[in-house]
Amino acid sequence: MVFRSGLGLDCHVRHSLLTMYARCGELGCARKRFGVVPMISSYSKMGFAKEAVELFGRMKGEGLEANEMGLVTVLGECGSLGDLGLGSWIEEFVLESKMEVNSYIGSALINMYGKCGDLLSARRVFDGMVNKPVVAWNAIIAGYAQNGLSDEAISLFDAMKEAGQDPNEITLVEVLSACASIGALDLGKLGHAMALGSGLGLDCHVKHSLITMYARCGELGCTGEVLDEISGRNLVLWNSMISGYLKMGLAKEVVVLFGSMRGERFEVNKRV
Repeated sequence: MVFRSGLGLDCHVRHSLLTMYARCGELGCARKRFGVVPMISSYSKMGFAKEAVELFGRMKGEGLEANEMGLVTVLGECGSLGDLGLGSWIEEFVLESKMEVNSYIGSALINMYGKCGDLLSARRVFDGMVNKPVVAWNAIIAGYAQNGLSDEAISLFDAMKEAGQDPNEITLVEVLSACASIGALDLGKLGHAMALGSGLGLDCHVKHSLITMYARCGELGCTGEVLDEISGRNLVLWNSMISGYLKMGLAKEVVVLFGSMRGERFEVNKRV
């Protein structure tokens, strides 16, 4: 009835159906209705990372023949959950199946290992890739940056440029975050110049990262200039600005900034 009426297209209905089949042990029926990869993908898209990983685990026990799309999806969820065990098993499965560790699977493995804190494995996969697309560079840079190794992340960014690989907005966000963490103002300014020269400076995420970087480095004039360029300001931006002024001991400027924030009708939260 659900499929005849078209209600099966609704994401909440699909989730309920998938959960019902799984809990009743009727994975065979679910596969007939949805297909293996679409089932896992549906869980992933709906934000049910745990269910996606559990479903994959049960299906691999039944001799699942996974394809590239399914593996990439599950690796992403393993990273979100910090499930290093299953993520490592997937790499072993890929190697034993003689599947090509191409840019998609390779980048997904790097991302998973980075999020799980296993940077040695992330670097091993990265170094083993013959062709390193920007998504692979982004994954390894993010892995180091997110695990507090900002110097290494910046070194990788330098290596990326030497390899002739152009960065994208995701690269710049990660590098600017690393610069903010260690106060690398000169490199942050270089990233800003690169963003402006490539047109990536128009990206809202890059602008947010620039404001955070300049604020944490105490370069408040530059912070204000970037803020003035942004039309859709939010609390994250205001918090970054206020934190920067407080760090520099500029109490009067904080009051002025707070007034500007209130003038734009932003509600004050506990953090502000």
